[in-house]
Amino acid sequence: MAAFTAGSIVAGAALGSLLGLIGGLIADLGDSAVWIAGTLAVAAGLLDLSPIKPWTPRRQVNENWIGRYRGWVYGAGFGLQLGLGFAVFVMSWGYWAMLAIAFVTGSAPIGALFGASFGVGRGLLLLLSRRSTTTERLHSFHRTMMRSKSVVFRATGAATAAAGLLILF
Repeated sequence: MAAFTAGSIVAGAALGSLLGLIGGLIADLGDSAVWIAGTLAVAAGLLDLSPIKPWTPRRQVNENWIGRYRGWVYGAGFGLQLGLGFAVFVMSWGYWAMLAIAFVTGSAPIGALFGASFGVGRGLLLLLSRRSTTTERLHSFHRTMMRSKSVVFRATGAATAAAGLLILF
C-alpha cells in the first residue's frame, strides 16, 4: 500500500509539475489564470453531474504483475499508472480540469501540488479495500462500491463545482 500510494503521489506531482512548467513557458496568464481555473472547476463539476462522461482509455493495470514481481514493485507500478490518471480509466471531468488548472497556473511547484493532491486521492482509495483479505470479501467490497458509485460521482461533481465557485468569488 505504501509503494502504491508513493507511486501515485510521485506520478501525479511529476505530471502536474510538467504541465505547470509548460504553461509558464507558453503563456503568462497573470490574474486571468484564477478566473480560468475557477471556470474550469465549475464546468468540470457540472459535467460530472450531467450524463456526459469524459473520454477515458479502456485500460487497467496489468494484474499479471502480481505473481511476477515483488509487492513493492507492482504496488509502485500500479500507483504510478493511477497517479498519472490518463494511463487507466478516468471517471471524472475533474481530472481533466485538474490537468488544465495545473497548466494555467504556469508554475511547476503549484502544478506539482495539484497533481500530488490527485495522487494522494488515488493512493488513499486503496485503504478502503484493506479488509478485503479473501476473494469473497473483495467481491463484497466491489459490490458495495458499485452500489455507491452514483452517489460518489454526484458528490464529487458538486464538490468540484463548489470549489470552482469559491475560487471565482
